[in-house]
Amino acid sequence: MFARSKLRYAEVEGQPEDCLAVGDRVGAAEISFLTRVLQGEIMKLSQMLAKTGKQLGILVTLIAGLIAVFYFTSHLLLGAARDSLTSHPSPVANYAEAVARFEKVQSSEEPTASPLAHSILLTHGNRTEKVIVFFHGYSSSPQQFRQLGERFFQLGYNVLIPLLPHHGMADRKLENLSRLRAEELRDCADTSVDIAAGLGDRVCVCGLSAGGAMAAWIAENRKEVSRALLIAPALVLGRRAGTFLDRIGVFLSRGSRLYLLTCSPPTRMLLNTLTRVSRPRRSDNS
Repeated sequence: MFARSKLRYAEVEGQPEDCLAVGDRVGAAEISFLTRVLQGEIMKLSQMLAKTGKQLGILVTLIAGLIAVFYFTSHLLLGAARDSLTSHPSPVANYAEAVARFEKVQSSEEPTASPLAHSILLTHGNRTEKVIVFFHGYSSSPQQFRQLGERFFQLGYNVLIPLLPHHGMADRKLENLSRLRAEELRDCADTSVDIAAGLGDRVCVCGLSAGGAMAAWIAENRKEVSRALLIAPALVLGRRAGTFLDRIGVFLSRGSRLYLLTCSPPTRMLLNTLTRVSRPRRSDNS
């Protein structure tokens, strides 16, 4: 009884077998079944990953294509804008022509402008070694730079402070500036440098805010200018300023050839030095 109690019998395929042998066979069958199931799941997962990878590859390709199209389209738009702002230089030949050109510009300024807001010309009655042009900020007038211009005049400079288009109106309404166009600022900048070329041997420009952007454009486009100082130039659009393409265009054009200086306007800095533009210039000592 004791010996038989250790053994149990079972009928498997008509043959009595020890329960341990039966257990071994059942365990092997289960392992084989689980292995087949696991292999099937691995195959399904591999197929799913392959399909997902293919879809992901297509998505990445589409995104890359859209970025490329957007990038080149933005550059085309920037190129069109740049072409519309091409400089049209016409520098005067001498001091007399410079004064005559200035008087013509001043007489053409809008009759509704304030008498105190007209363009300013401070000269020594002849061509000087240096001339400086100041461009005032958006919604301001040449009076913004009058005191500083007088300081430079005392230092021997001829000084030109032009009135920006549609600025300086007697009613001081900002709505007057809604007509302002980039091409008008370009023409103002070009004309100012044309006049300055007859007032002095070396032309320097300085601009604040919108005037700073004009000074940057001049530094890039007018070879007559030897130095340029940009004071808090209006070169970066705000989050909500301009269209989406405008903001993207500014982002793409950050690699400019011109290194821009943004600073506050301390008089001592302005009197001591004017920064050089980045492109190579003739050597000079000052």
